[in-house]
Order: sequence, then C-alpha cells, then structure tokens
Amino acid sequence: MNCISEFEWHGLPVVDFSIGEGGVELVVTPYDSPFGLYKSFSLKLFGYEEVRVKMDSEITLPTISEMEIHSFEFQQIGEKLSGKLSILTGSTGFWSIEFKNAEWSFDSSI
Repeated sequence: MNCISEFEWHGLPVVDFSIGEGGVELVVTPYDSPFGLYKSFSLKLFGYEEVRVKMDSEITLPTISEMEIHSFEFQQIGEKLSGKLSILTGSTGFWSIEFKNAEWSFDSSI
C-alpha cells in the first residue's frame, strides 16, 4: 500500500502538518491490518497553480494530536494533482486545502 489511490482517505490520522513557502506537507499513518502496525506516509503538494487553505479553528496541542483526514477528493491529470483535502481538528473544527495543478509526491516515511 503505497499508491495515493490505494488509501481510504477518511479517519486517517495526521501526525505532522506543515504549510510554508515551499508547499504543504502531511504525514499520515494508516493501519496495515495484515502486519498489525501503523505505517507512515508523507504527502507533499508544491508548485501549484493555485492553493487555498481555510482554517476555522485555533491550533492547540490537543488539536494537533487529534487531527485526521475527513476526506480527500483528487484527480490526477498527467503528472499534476488537483483536489480538496479536508481535515478534522479534533472536536474544535475543520480545515480544508484546495489546490490546482500541483506537483506532488507520496512516499513512505521512516
């Protein structure tokens, strides 16, 4: 399981999240049932034509430790990715990241 389309992008824990000049990065930890352990994957979005980040809640330590993917709708056209990533921030709110024609990578992280 290392292809972006093989994941169930719902209820997926987010253990690291960053937004910067270079792009957006999320580290998610899906549970691998056959092996009985959590794996770690990094999704990076960069070089996009357009990006919008909406945050309707404050960031606190509990918020960071309770983040999870609500949904990820995307389409790949050639080497570019466009879509919307929705994140639940514990019981405090909802964030979304909409992007168009992004360069991207999705790799297993250690």
